[in-house]
This record gives sequence, C-alpha cells and structure tokens, in this order.
Amino acid sequence: MPDDWPLGVRVAAAVAAAIAAGAAGSFVTEVMNARRAKTSTRGVLEHLLRPLTPPAPVDEAEQSVFTLLLATTCPTPFWGRQAERQRLWDWCEAPATSPVMVLGGHGGCGKTRLALQAARGLDEDWVTGWLKADTGPQLVDAVAAAEMPTLVLVDDADTRTDVGTLLDAVAAHDGRPPLRVLLITRHGDGLRQALIDAVEEPHRPVIVQAPVLTLRRLGQQGDLIRWYGEATVAFATRSGRSVPHLSSATAPVQEGQTLLEVLAAAMFAVLHAAGPGDQVLGESGGRRPGPPPKPRPRPRPPRHRAERPGAAHRKPRRPPEGRRSVPGPDG
Repeated sequence: MPDDWPLGVRVAAAVAAAIAAGAAGSFVTEVMNARRAKTSTRGVLEHLLRPLTPPAPVDEAEQSVFTLLLATTCPTPFWGRQAERQRLWDWCEAPATSPVMVLGGHGGCGKTRLALQAARGLDEDWVTGWLKADTGPQLVDAVAAAEMPTLVLVDDADTRTDVGTLLDAVAAHDGRPPLRVLLITRHGDGLRQALIDAVEEPHRPVIVQAPVLTLRRLGQQGDLIRWYGEATVAFATRSGRSVPHLSSATAPVQEGQTLLEVLAAAMFAVLHAAGPGDQVLGESGGRRPGPPPKPRPRPRPPRHRAERPGAAHRKPRRPPEGRRSVPGPDG
C-alpha cells in the first residue's frame, strides 16, 4: 500500500487483508476436506459392489479360453438393443420413477451384456457395480452417505436370497441421491410376483410398481451371419489364432438362435480351424505354442527267432521226389 497513506488507514487495510486471507484459506481447506470425505465415502460405496468388469488375472494361466464367452469379458462388439439401452438410461436419470426395474429374457439373449452397456454409458458421477451377497442395507446407507447416484446390478436375481432385504432398504430410501436397482432374470413377471411375498408389506409397492423390460430374440439371418463373422475375428485375435475362412453369405447359424449360440459357433470355428503353428490360448488360459508334431516311431531292432526245444535233434528234411541231394566232399 502507498507509504503516504495515514497510519490508521494502513493498519485497517492490513487487518482486512489478513481476515480475507484467513477466510480464503479456511474456504479452501473446507473444500479440500469435503472432497476427501466424498472420495472416502465413494470408496466405501464401491467396496460394497463388485466392479462391472472383473480385474484381469495377473497370471494368464488362470483364465480359460471359454471366459471369452462371458458377458463381462467378451471381446465382441455390442450388437443391437439400442432402444432398450436408451430406456435403461431414461429410467436411471428420470427424477420421478420406480427405483427398481426387472430385466427379463430367456437364457443367452444378452440381458447381462445389455445391463453392462447401460451401466458403462452413464455419466462418471454415477457409481455402478454388481451387488455383493447380503450387503443390501449397508449399500443403501452408503449411497445416502456418499450422496452419489448409484446403479446396482443384480444378476440371476431369481436364485438369490438377499433380494428381499435389499428391496426393503431401497423402499426406505428417500430418493436422494438417485438409487436404481436392476434385477436380471429369465422370468421377469414371475420374479416380480415371487418378490412380493419376500418384501415387508409396507414396502411392497417398490416391487409391484417396478417395470419389466423383456428382451426378445435379436437379429435376422443376415444379422446373425455378420455377427458370427465379427465374433470369429474377435475370438481369433484375442486368443492368438488364425482367422478361419469366412463367407459373407453363409455361416453355421440360423434365424431364431440366441446371441450366445452365435458366439459359441464362432468360438468352435476358431478352435477347430487353428493350425499347429498358431499361438493359442490354452485350456488353462495361458498362451502357449500349438501342439508339437508327433514323434516318428523308432525303428524296431531285428527280431531273432528263438530255437524251439529239440531243434538240434530234428530229422533232416527229405528232399522232394525226383531230386537228388548234392553229395558232400566225402561223398
């Protein structure tokens, strides 16, 4: 400040500057502490969920080639289901909606893959993951403490015994922040009806009002042939094998098959067509050379015929009739 200012003015200005600096420092400290607390509570919340994609094994031998068929580790593109994925996003983000939805469909139609795609497409503010066993009440408390929107995926919901307690806790949640629970099952309406008795009576509207999204078979013949080709290339590339011959017009798939059946046919083609020099993902999962050539059989040593007992006393063979034996030197 200028030296020609009166002493009193300079003192007052210094005091005001010190107060402002202290307030700014306090504000920054509070912001940093709030961020640390939010990060900590998010960590607690994520600890109660399994990650969408399991961590890659450190040892490739722990992974089997058939894990490439699983929805969480399949390397193929995501095909179709754009309208269904958009419906899941709208359900998550709509402020006034049911906190529970049931995703149904026959086995192999792509329910789990659709759920994963919807979860991965949400904003980064969302916490997403698979429900761990018997963590429902703690999970709902953690969502409220973290103040972060959360999507919880529950696969094979019809085989679990902890879904009822989860829904009871969800029903008691006040809706802030948004909490969504997606129950994945083969029989959507059947699961919703079965869960009515598993939830306490005051909380039953949470499952009665839950919408059911049922997946139908996907794709026509041309789509299945194209997806078969893409899956074959993806499996061969990931497993280090040669890509088998593909046709754009024919494939060992037919309309009406599930996506899992198409993937299985592509995997079979890759495994069946591999040559001896290919790098393959072995049965135990690790990369290893193809099967070595079979060793050539060793030549067998000449067989010596053993003399039968009494051969030394055998009578000499009689020459054929009409032939005379050649006399010896003494004859």
